[in-house]
Amino acid sequence: MRDITIAMGAKHGVPAALLAALSERGVEVVAGCLFPRIEGRVAHITVSDDQVDLATEVVVDQGAAVLDVREVIVVPRQGRPSFAEMAKAISDAGASVYIAYFGAEGEVVLGTSDLALAKEALGLD
Repeated sequence: MRDITIAMGAKHGVPAALLAALSERGVEVVAGCLFPRIEGRVAHITVSDDQVDLATEVVVDQGAAVLDVREVIVVPRQGRPSFAEMAKAISDAGASVYIAYFGAEGEVVLGTSDLALAKEALGLD
């Protein structure tokens, strides 16, 4: 899975239009978050690896900018430890969590300094 970091304007309706355009083009956004900046907004969306190019194309077509694309871990809600327990396990394994947000179905999206260590620490494939 990939996290795409997006910069967009602060005009009313821009995030909704972007999400609608992604959906219309068949991009499944697994998770995301949005927050204001001094100028504009920044969004993070999680998509499958095979949808990164299409999602990037849609973002640009909507007048927004892709700032970064990075591999992330998506931890399903069922049977997962608490966020604090996950962060501690990753830290104890020697990696740092540098991005974390939640999906609509309770999954946790994590970007870390070492995904292999983080996956091992969390018992993921």
